Amino acid sequence: MINMMKNVVLQQMGSKSSTNMIPIKNPIIQLPAKYIKEAYGRVHSIDTFTAIDGPGIRYMLFLQGCNLRCKSCSNPDTWSHKDGEMTSSKQVIANISKYRSYIEGITVSGGEPLLQPEFVSALFQECHNMDLNTCIDTAGQSLNKNWHMVLPHTDIALICLKSIDPIKYMKFTGMPQKHALQFLHTVQEYNVPFYLRYLYIPSLTDDYKDIDKFIEYSKTLNNLKGIEFLPYHRIGVSKWKTLGIKYPLEDIQVPTKEKIEEVTNYMRNAGLHVI
Repeated sequence: MINMMKNVVLQQMGSKSSTNMIPIKNPIIQLPAKYIKEAYGRVHSIDTFTAIDGPGIRYMLFLQGCNLRCKSCSNPDTWSHKDGEMTSSKQVIANISKYRSYIEGITVSGGEPLLQPEFVSALFQECHNMDLNTCIDTAGQSLNKNWHMVLPHTDIALICLKSIDPIKYMKFTGMPQKHALQFLHTVQEYNVPFYLRYLYIPSLTDDYKDIDKFIEYSKTLNNLKGIEFLPYHRIGVSKWKTLGIKYPLEDIQVPTKEKIEEVTNYMRNAGLHVI
């Protein structure tokens, strides 16, 4: 049933099939809700009405815990794995049911949602039984086994690569880039359509050599629905101060509207679908 749903999405997108990658054949059968095992997770916050981070009007769930330490993070309060409210998948589904008349899907973000795979998997299975679209917002930094628990039940993914350069990636996030690229490969094996995010930060990811590498890499990806261009902002700076953490990009200026248009047009002229 889930594979059929993904195939319909891919047909609507007009995506071409891979000639060098054999898709994973998903043996998982969608279970009735009463047979889906209840799972528990730590939730940071909930947005019951959002029109971004996935198609249509969505229920947005932010999970607690992240193993990245991105220098421009907007939500450093999600880093700790011990904070947040412990909630069950059944409780979340009961809450989602209140908004079922107008929402089209659920998006699970973080923190890093793939650090709580049992919880996300249970939620997504329950949502499919409610005919809701499922979306994960992730950096792909978790154990491989976690991916195989969540991706079979994922309809679309939002993936932030942080930086195309492996050295800059490590300096920016504190983690190696290799695992994120492996996740991207696995997403393609599961035939999950996805958006790839480009984080544009002056003096860090604004080098045109990096942009060209990103463009070249993006063109090798199957099921890529588009590029989300994310220009640097300072929305989360106050949270760093509240937590008593020194904000590492204090001297970085927000890019101008003209610069954003210049770079996005450069990507579009190179053949990428940038939103």
